[in-house]
Amino acid sequence: VNAEVTVSSAATSLILSASPASSGSATSSASSPVTQISDGQIQSPAYSTPSPNGTLSATPGVVPSNATTTVDAAAASISPNGGILSIAPNSTTPDVSKLATQNECKALIDYQLPSKNSIPSNFNFSGNVRTYYVAAEEVAWDYAPSGWDNWLGVPVQNSPHAIAAGYLNITGSLGTSNWGLGGWQKAVYKGYTDDSFTTQSEQPATNGINGPILRGEVGDMIQIMFVNNLKDHYSSMHSMGLYYGKQYEGSLYPNTTSGETPKVQEQDAVPPGGCAVYKWLISDSQAPAPGQSSRLWSYHSFVNMPADTSAGLSGPIIVYNSGEMNSTMSAHREFVVTTNTHYEARSFMAGENAKNAGVDTSTMRATNQLVRPFIGNESFWVPQLANFPAIQLSDAQGPNFYTMNGYVFGNGAPYEMCRDDPVIWYVMAFGGASHVFHLHGNNFQYNDIWQASQSINAGEMFTFNMNAQLPGVWQLLCHVSSHNLFGMQQNYVVHGTEVDGQTCPLPPLTAKLAGSP
Repeated sequence: VNAEVTVSSAATSLILSASPASSGSATSSASSPVTQISDGQIQSPAYSTPSPNGTLSATPGVVPSNATTTVDAAAASISPNGGILSIAPNSTTPDVSKLATQNECKALIDYQLPSKNSIPSNFNFSGNVRTYYVAAEEVAWDYAPSGWDNWLGVPVQNSPHAIAAGYLNITGSLGTSNWGLGGWQKAVYKGYTDDSFTTQSEQPATNGINGPILRGEVGDMIQIMFVNNLKDHYSSMHSMGLYYGKQYEGSLYPNTTSGETPKVQEQDAVPPGGCAVYKWLISDSQAPAPGQSSRLWSYHSFVNMPADTSAGLSGPIIVYNSGEMNSTMSAHREFVVTTNTHYEARSFMAGENAKNAGVDTSTMRATNQLVRPFIGNESFWVPQLANFPAIQLSDAQGPNFYTMNGYVFGNGAPYEMCRDDPVIWYVMAFGGASHVFHLHGNNFQYNDIWQASQSINAGEMFTFNMNAQLPGVWQLLCHVSSHNLFGMQQNYVVHGTEVDGQTCPLPPLTAKLAGSP
């Protein structure tokens, strides 16, 4: 078996190869030489922060390469399943003895394919296994960290936009900082470099509240070790678009109405402190459209989807043609844009946010309990109820934030590019509203047709191509009037080049990842 393992770190990539012996036979991995190669990273658009006077300050950012293992496709064996979520009648606590330990989850990162009934007929295994380490964690989030409405050019406390949207404390918002837009407890996905979960993987500054970008090529398997670091809530990872076996669905719903204690895979609802491994397959059905280089898919928690995504648990998956990921990344500026309505009254963190704001919740209606007691099927309904909001906030207390990558009023890091750069926009929507993606200054292509705008419904994912034509700071927005009013706006910057008598400050699109063609 010829095995090649690419190990990515913040500074270097190492390739561990099974080198041929003098006789021409393959050596074992134990005797494989280790060769240090180039840093395995390409520069992302620089991190830029809008300031009150309209200038942009920038510091470099990086996108790390993926950790990839090449295995013998013919010899790949079947991987075992993970833990079992079993909650006995009259209990709200999982049977710990049946859950997977973190050491067991580490062992399940075994580079083996799932069972045959989990493999679609049009999946042709490339031999490449891409490994990711992801955790669900709680963070304090600020929807406008600059403290400014960057559309009006005024502080948020002076903004009629923020008043109209109901974001400020004076309209009832429970946000504990920044006049009501900050201090919100959220649950988000964080990427890590290895199974120690100590060093976070680097992500583009523009990624915002999104989970880490997962990447793969047609024919690859993506394997994920997932850890739930939330204090009181369940979470999972459900792929929207990639193929998976039933044990890797990451979605909890009953398959029995008999009241029995069913067998539930832990992957469907990972309890606090628990772990799971997911294996997703990229077949021809997930390939980029003909003539395109890449395609957007997504993932999110699906224990209680409305509450999970309002809390912040979603992220992007980018699929490339076989053998073209590194060259595509090197030749394009790539940007993820998630339009999401973060409905704080429906988030499973609503109770925590009320507590942090000093609200007396003793007289509020609890929503995370059955209407009448019921014994049976606890393994299904207990996790889902745990992810209901603990109490019913009013819409004034828990506003619906209309965001791009978790920010309102242009508070995210601007998307930056140089004039004439080829750009790929990966645009998706979550929440309870439909949006209209629109760029000022440049049109984009969708399925080879030039467009000025595109409607995007919740749950949809689009991949748009663009050539950056005209220098300037331009608007990127939702063209639904009320959403625009409520702050679903961002900036993108096209830097001038020699044609304009300027020098673009970004690294040119010539850097190569390790192994690029």
